[in-house]
Amino acid sequence: MVASPLSWRRLLAATALCCLGGVGRLSAQVSIDLATGDAFNLRTPLTITQKGFPDIHVDDVRFLTHPFKSAPYFDLQVGFWRGTRGWIVGFLHHKLYWEDEVPPEIARFEISNGFSILSVSRGWRLGHLTLSAGAGAVIANPDVNIRGVGEREDAGFLHSVIGSGYYIAGGSLLLAAQRNIPVVDHLHLALAAKVSGSYARIPMPDGHATVQNVALHLHAGLGTSF
Repeated sequence: MVASPLSWRRLLAATALCCLGGVGRLSAQVSIDLATGDAFNLRTPLTITQKGFPDIHVDDVRFLTHPFKSAPYFDLQVGFWRGTRGWIVGFLHHKLYWEDEVPPEIARFEISNGFSILSVSRGWRLGHLTLSAGAGAVIANPDVNIRGVGEREDAGFLHSVIGSGYYIAGGSLLLAAQRNIPVVDHLHLALAAKVSGSYARIPMPDGHATVQNVALHLHAGLGTSF
């Protein structure tokens, strides 16, 4: 059963309070990093299932990211550290555009308002180098036109929280390495490489698309810790 808007707000508030309480009890250090960059997507299979039509299956779809087109590509991370170990909550706003070798039945296939990954990772600090491994949920907002039918218009799973068209569509695994270069007190330049492997079932007009994505993400940004 889908939680009501009030239940979601209570859950988010309770989670935030628990995190803040935990930080206080553990005297943990908090880090915040915001970065942009680009993603390089490997060729992966994709299947579109639409009621009344044969499936469309392509073995080697190559997605582009276009990081600064429309909604920008970015990565936000908040870390809670005790010594050299910590937990990292991340939001990676990934985007997928299918533009090359597209079958004629597909006029547009973009997950450009977000093939986003909301994740929790375990982190380890080795000097100025941070390694992390984690998992999370894929939150997708598709923009498609298949066989003359446009994107799905009904409210997504997350409509009551963040608006129409967003869906918890699947899951993702992540590995990352980040190098922090001190600039001034409590401010650093963050250079990172991240690998994500995702599997998602994206709602489409009268059906769905099964999307697999493996991507190398290269990021540069700024961070702070306190």
